[in-house]
Amino acid sequence: MSTKDLTVASNITSESHHRYIVRNRIIAEFLSTKHGRTKRDYQKRLQKFFKWSNTKAIEQLTPLHMSEYKNFLIKQKLAPNTINTYLAALRSFFAWCYSGEVGYMDHNPAMNLSNVPLGNLDAVDKAPMLETHELKALLGQTTKDSMQAYGHRVAFLMMFNLGLRVFELTNIRLRDIVLDAEYPYVNIMGKGSKPRQVAINDVLKRELKGYLGLLPNDFTLDAYLIQSTYYRTGKINNKAPTTKHIRDLFNRYGKKAGLATPIKTHSARVTAINILLDQDVPLRDVANYVGHSDTNTTRGYDRKSLKKSSSISRLLDVS
Repeated sequence: MSTKDLTVASNITSESHHRYIVRNRIIAEFLSTKHGRTKRDYQKRLQKFFKWSNTKAIEQLTPLHMSEYKNFLIKQKLAPNTINTYLAALRSFFAWCYSGEVGYMDHNPAMNLSNVPLGNLDAVDKAPMLETHELKALLGQTTKDSMQAYGHRVAFLMMFNLGLRVFELTNIRLRDIVLDAEYPYVNIMGKGSKPRQVAINDVLKRELKGYLGLLPNDFTLDAYLIQSTYYRTGKINNKAPTTKHIRDLFNRYGKKAGLATPIKTHSARVTAINILLDQDVPLRDVANYVGHSDTNTTRGYDRKSLKKSSSISRLLDVS
């Protein structure tokens, strides 16, 4: 990345020019720790902030700048999730600048920068949790009658038991599944190319063993768990199945189950998170399980938060 990419003023003086160069080199160094789409997203978000602030030296930035920028984003009427991605980029960048490893700043102005509350535009509202009877009806339509049918069943069980994002499911290869360990697990490549290991419960372990036992001998460990074209072509997928394939499965089986509205794939993740929260699993543990780096994100999935808050408020009878 050239230094001009993040230069925002045309009237750079000789006194300030060096600080722009230094700032841009620091940003470039930070971006070098990111990869692919994550790197591009962080660059865009940092560009937006520094264009707004027009600050020549990062050490001049304060918590007040962070607060004012947050208000600026809110006034632009961006979706809450979008605003929070910009704020997360600032927290990550300034935490890195402040870290002992690089030590570019003696303070972290974004340390207490909080997310905005999630509103109606949030994906959680667009993809509601399935009620118990809906989930049973959906899974009740899946069978083990053939390799293809069993594969569909496994796809649903993986999504609802592990709280996976769609792309996390479609990118699972056979080598990522470890069933013979003391604690069986699956390797997941999450958002931002962050890997995590997720434990497999006994039910999922049994179903996976049954499905894997049906796979032909020509399946190697590099084959994808979910096969979308194999049944039609007879050839093993050499590319990950598309998210459209999974959406089609949700729609098809949802209709067979007699569910009133089409099921969104993200409902599986919302459902899994809420099942855990309803059983009082600590927020941090749920966040780690589903790959959230910020517990505020996990908290935003809690569909019963208002109901719980109302119950707590009744405990306070101050008059």
